[in-house]
Amino acid sequence: MTKCILITLFGDDKRRFASAEASIAHIRKFTDLPIELITDCNVKLDANVNIVETMWKGHLRYGYRNSDYWRLRAMLDLDYDSYCYLDADMRIVTRDFVQGFDLAEIFGFCIAVNPRSFVGIDSGFGEDKMQTYNGEHFYATSYSTSPIFTYPKKSKEYIQNCLDEFIKNPCRLPSIMAHVALGTGFCPYLLSTEWYLTERRPLDVIFDKPEYRPNPVMINASSQDMKKYYTEIQEGK
Repeated sequence: MTKCILITLFGDDKRRFASAEASIAHIRKFTDLPIELITDCNVKLDANVNIVETMWKGHLRYGYRNSDYWRLRAMLDLDYDSYCYLDADMRIVTRDFVQGFDLAEIFGFCIAVNPRSFVGIDSGFGEDKMQTYNGEHFYATSYSTSPIFTYPKKSKEYIQNCLDEFIKNPCRLPSIMAHVALGTGFCPYLLSTEWYLTERRPLDVIFDKPEYRPNPVMINASSQDMKKYYTEIQEGK
């Protein structure tokens, strides 16, 4: 089975370039799988660069929308059996993250639980809210958007439905994926919190003894606290 890591880079922004560069260097510490960069820029990075036609030019969330759209579109356009999409701020903790590919082969589409938990909360979050949301299925589970593991032979229809909905009703991808799942009955396999750990405090509270704490698979290192936590893990503290 052929596999790859997907990352995206949209917008001529030095900080985003540096973030993508750091992400690639980090991924290379854990795997030699091909890295496919989906971008609108002619850049030189340690990855296979795929320059694509973008949409929503001039929109405030141009980069975010194209990243959300193309991370799924690439899974249908590229010629691999299985994919792992990672945001630039994700940090892999263990080489066993590749088990996500195995789960994708079984279920077709695997994604982590959103820290905001419920569709009703996440659909109203941020600047790109889902304008068509009417409060239905408020307590349904909301999805995160990184990591995403897919095996398109089993999830092509769901991915295409998400892309079609995105074009009709562009908004934050968690809302798109949850509402397409609720509308079609296709349910992505949910990865636990440890696949997308965004805050260490809940684990410290629930698991007061270090030996009982679950081991994170990936960490969202967008905050200074989580960057520090990731460093501590790597140093074995």
